[in-house]
Amino acid sequence: MHIVNGAIGLALAALAILHFTMPDSLGSAVAFAAGSALAFLTLLPSMSMLVARTFAVLATMCMFFYFAGFFSLAPELHSQWYRGMQAREAFSLLMAAFAMIPVLSCYSCRLKAEAREAPAKKRRTGFFSVPKKLEQHG
Repeated sequence: MHIVNGAIGLALAALAILHFTMPDSLGSAVAFAAGSALAFLTLLPSMSMLVARTFAVLATMCMFFYFAGFFSLAPELHSQWYRGMQAREAFSLLMAAFAMIPVLSCYSCRLKAEAREAPAKKRRTGFFSVPKKLEQHG
């Protein structure tokens, strides 16, 4: 997974550099740079649950920003959009959105692993869990 997220980080960094040269897509360049940073942060060996949760929320926001950017461009795309000048922006946004799925998955796995390793007394109980007094009788 480290190799995949590293490759995603490099690809998003390349897209950020490519979009920084275009004055009309500065917002996309910043979003690609943020996505690249989030992908590279998955390579850290350990992080707290709060940090992982924060990065997971930020990765989700980036992913939805990429999808929203693509779908806001979609009505303006003609039937041969992939051959025109809009192809770079639209294709970049669409591929970046799908590339954020493994990054978000990595943060999700970290959160699940830390929750599983937490001591039983510190775990939160679910809304539909068995009450403690009935748990002791069983």
